[in-house]
Amino acid sequence: MGKSEWLPGRLCCDHFYNIFVSDYSRSRIIVLDPQGEFMFEHATRMDGLDRPRCMTTDGNGFFLVSGKGGYPNMHTCEYI
Repeated sequence: MGKSEWLPGRLCCDHFYNIFVSDYSRSRIIVLDPQGEFMFEHATRMDGLDRPRCMTTDGNGFFLVSGKGGYPNMHTCEYI
């Protein structure tokens, strides 16, 4: 993943130490493993997420993301 391909914003970790990074410029969440390696892309503009800003995990397989207008969106972490 090149530096010019994304604009990282907020980040949080789940109880498996996976790292969720909001990519404000491309309206997506990047999921990295505990070593920082790319795992997959989760929740994109096509899923209704527009410019993710803040997020948190709840430890039960869910994370909350607020987008451009400050509206919360709940997304399931499907890998759990």
